[in-house]
Parts: sequence; structure tokens; C-alpha cells
Amino acid sequence: MDASTLKQLLEKYNQFYSGYNQNPDAWEAENGAWLEYEHLEKAKMLEEMGQLMSLLHQKTANETNLATNGDLEYYSTVREVLQDLRQFLENS
Repeated sequence: MDASTLKQLLEKYNQFYSGYNQNPDAWEAENGAWLEYEHLEKAKMLEEMGQLMSLLHQKTANETNLATNGDLEYYSTVREVLQDLRQFLENS
């Protein structure tokens, strides 16, 4: 995912969550209590991170059966994507 796509996602969520600042009662009537929503969203993010690590472990568990015949290609690819995400967060 490139920086442009990440910026679009950030703007999408910025618009969505700014609805709470404009009218908290209406936002919560449609989406539920803000605090619960926030905790659930953080939990979903952590679940995605866990799924990523689990999948990476599964993919690389038997490295001699990988198309690349090794696991470093997978680790390097994931590291680079995470680095891009980190840089985006640093600059946003």
C-alpha cells in the first residue's frame, strides 16, 4: 500500500470520526458509545497484527517447501511494508 492510498484512508477515517466532534449524540446513536468503539477498533488492529504474525509464521515454518526456498524473502517483504507504514505514521 503506497503513501497516497494511506493518505486516502486517513482522510476517510478523519471524515468519519469528525462526525463525533460535530454531533456526538448522533454519531453514538448510529455507531455506539465512542469509548467502546475506540476500544473495539484498537482490539481489531491488534488482532490484525497477530494474524499477520501468525500467517508469517505459518508461511515460513517449512522454508524448504517455499517457492523461494527460504523464509528471508517473506520477512524482508513484510518488514518493508511495515517500514512504509511506520514512515507514513511518522509524517502524518
